[in-house]
Amino acid sequence: MKTMIASVCCLFTGMAIFTTAQGVTFTDIAENGGAGINYQHAQTARYDVRKTQFFIPSQQTPMFLRDTRVIMPIHVPGKGGVLLLDYDNDGDIDIFATNVAGRANSLFQNQLSNGGGLHFIDVAEQAGIHSPAHQGSGACYADIDNDGDADIFVVGDDDTHQLYQNNGDGTFSDISLASGGSFTSSTKGGTGCAFGDIDNDGFVDLHVAHAWDFDTGAACFAIPFADNVGNELFRNNGNNTFSDVSASSGIQQLGVLPPGAQAITWATAMVDYDQDGDIDLFNGDDNCGLPPAAMGGVDRGLIQIWDNDGSGNFSNVTVAAGTNKPAQWMGLDFADFNHDGNLDFFATSMGDYMFPALGAPIPLGTSTSRMFTGNGDGTFSDPGIGSLLASPFGWGVSAEDFDNDGDTDVIYSGGIDLAGIITNDNPGTVLLNDGAGNYTFDSAALGGRGTRQNVQGVATGDLDGDGLVDIVTVANFDIPDYFPLVISPAQFGGPFDATAFFVPAMNMVGPGLFSWSGLEYVPGSMRVEINQSVTAYESVSIEVVGSVGLIAGGSVNRDGIGAIVSFTPEHGNTAMKPVTGGASHVAQNTHALNFGLGDAHHGMLDVLWPGGVRNRLYGIHSGAAVVMPEIPCSIDTEDTIGVYRHCVKRALHGLVKADVVSKREGKRLFKSAMRAYRKERN
Repeated sequence: MKTMIASVCCLFTGMAIFTTAQGVTFTDIAENGGAGINYQHAQTARYDVRKTQFFIPSQQTPMFLRDTRVIMPIHVPGKGGVLLLDYDNDGDIDIFATNVAGRANSLFQNQLSNGGGLHFIDVAEQAGIHSPAHQGSGACYADIDNDGDADIFVVGDDDTHQLYQNNGDGTFSDISLASGGSFTSSTKGGTGCAFGDIDNDGFVDLHVAHAWDFDTGAACFAIPFADNVGNELFRNNGNNTFSDVSASSGIQQLGVLPPGAQAITWATAMVDYDQDGDIDLFNGDDNCGLPPAAMGGVDRGLIQIWDNDGSGNFSNVTVAAGTNKPAQWMGLDFADFNHDGNLDFFATSMGDYMFPALGAPIPLGTSTSRMFTGNGDGTFSDPGIGSLLASPFGWGVSAEDFDNDGDTDVIYSGGIDLAGIITNDNPGTVLLNDGAGNYTFDSAALGGRGTRQNVQGVATGDLDGDGLVDIVTVANFDIPDYFPLVISPAQFGGPFDATAFFVPAMNMVGPGLFSWSGLEYVPGSMRVEINQSVTAYESVSIEVVGSVGLIAGGSVNRDGIGAIVSFTPEHGNTAMKPVTGGASHVAQNTHALNFGLGDAHHGMLDVLWPGGVRNRLYGIHSGAAVVMPEIPCSIDTEDTIGVYRHCVKRALHGLVKADVVSKREGKRLFKSAMRAYRKERN
C-alpha cells in the first residue's frame, strides 16, 4: 500500500512571494529551472510548414480572418499534457508531461519522501516512458489491471496512441500493440482522454477525444462537420486488452448535431453527475471559428452529456440537461460549488476578449468561461458570472479549495495562436468561492506571472504534503520578452481588462494585407506553483481504494474512479468532488482529494461508490491522510443489522488481510459503519 505523507513543511528562500488580503499565495519553484524542473515544450513540424510557406516577412499575405487561415496549419505548437500522480507508490506526487516529436516526455520524480525535499529528477528515460519520436498530446492515468500502480495513456496528435503499463519497479512497458485497442493506428487531431468504468465490472475503460486534422484550419473556420475526427471509446477486457465500442455504445449520438456528424472535442471526463451509481460521459466541444446558429452559423460546440444505463450503453441528454449552449468549450472540472448536494461543473471557453479583438461582433457572454450548477434532476442552470462581467481565454481548469475554508475555488489558464493574432489574456485566473458559488478574482494569487506563457495543461495536487493544494501548468509555447504585448481593444469594466493582452503575429501593411511580424516562439515552460497561503484553516486528504479482486463482493476499480466523495466539517457545509480518471484539458489531477475544514477541526466522510454502495467514516481530524477502502456493504441497505454487521466484518477482515488497512483502522471503520447504519434509520 501507499505510504501517506500527512504533513511536510517546506520553506523557500530568495523567491518573490505575492499576497493579497483574504486571498491565496503561490510561489513558482520551477522558475529559471528551479527545483530540478527543466521542461521545455517544443513545436510540431506544422510550425515550420506554416512559417516557411505562409509567414514570409517580405511577402504580403491575404487577411488572416478569411481564406489564408483556412488552408494553413493550425495548433502548430501542439499540446503539453500534464499528470500529477504517485507513479512509484512512495507517498509523494510526481509530474508527467508529454511533448511533441523530437522532444522527449518528462517524468519528474518527487524527492520529498526520500528526504530530498521538494525537488524533482527527470527519470523518463530510465523509466521507459520518454518516447522522443512520439507526437504526444493529452494524457490520463489509471490502474488498468488493478495491480496497485498507475498506468499511463498518451494521446497521439497525428500519431499513434501509447499505453504504458506500470511494472511496479519504477519502469513502464509500452503495451500499445499488445492491448489490441487500435492504439497503434495513427489518428488525427487527438486531444485528451479519460478513464472510467462504464459497465461496473471493476476495470476502467477509456474515452479518447479528437478535434480534426490540424494540417489546415478548414474544420475550424469553414467546414462545420465533415473534417472532424470522431471520438473513441474502448472497453477494458480485464486482461490488459481493449475493444473499440465507439459505434455500439451510443457515444456517436451528439445532441442536436446532424446524424453522423462529429464534433470538435477538447475536453472529456467520466463522472457520475446524477449520483445513480454509474459513470456518465461529458465532452467539452468547440464551435471554433464559426458563429452560432443564432448569428447565421451552426451550433456544434456544446457541452455534450451522455447518461449511462449502468451497462455501458449511453443516451445523449445534452438538450434535456440544458447544456446545449454553443461556445468554444475547452476544459471541465467538477465539484459542488454551492453546497446544495448536487454536482456542478466549471467549463472554460475562449472568453470575451478574443472575438472583439478579431473584429467579430459576438455578444458579451457568448464565449464566457463559467460554472453550471446541478439542479438535482439531471439538469443544469447557468447562473452567469456576476460582478466578473467578462472572462479571459480558458483551456485547463481545476476545482480545489485553495484556502481550506471549506468552499471549492477554481484555477484556469489559457491562450491560443490563431495565426494572425495570439491571445495572452489569461496568465492564470484564481477564483475564490464565497461559499454560495459566487466568485471573486484573486489577482495577486499568482503574482502576475505567466503573462508570456501560453498555457493549456493545468493539474493540481498537494506536492509538498503541507495540506494546501498546489498547481502545475504547462505552456505549449512562450512569448519572448522582447516582443510587445498589446492590451485588448475590448474593455468591459471588469477585473480582467488590465491583463487582457494580445500579441500581433502579423502586421497590417495595406488594406486587407498583412505580413509576418517576425515573432518566433520560445519553448513552452512548466510552472510549479506551491501554495504558501497563510491561513488558520486546515484540511484532510482522502484517497479511496476500490476492493475488486481483494475481497469477496469487492466490485470497484482499484483507483475508485467514478466515486463521489463528500466531506462535512463539524457544523460546516458538505463539500463534494468526484474521483476522475481525466478532466481539465489534456491533464489530470492527483487521485488524492483535499478538503478544507474551515473553522472545524474534524469532519465526516461519505463515499458513493460506482454501483451505488455508500460508506461513511466519522471523526476524521485535521491534517489526517485517510485511505478509504470500498466496503461492499451499503449503509442504506435494507438488510437487517445482523446481516449488515456480518457483511462489514467479513469485508474488513479481508481488507486487513490484504494490507489495505491496519487492524486498528479496521476497527475504526467497523464502528463508523455500524454508527452510520443506525443513523440512516433514525
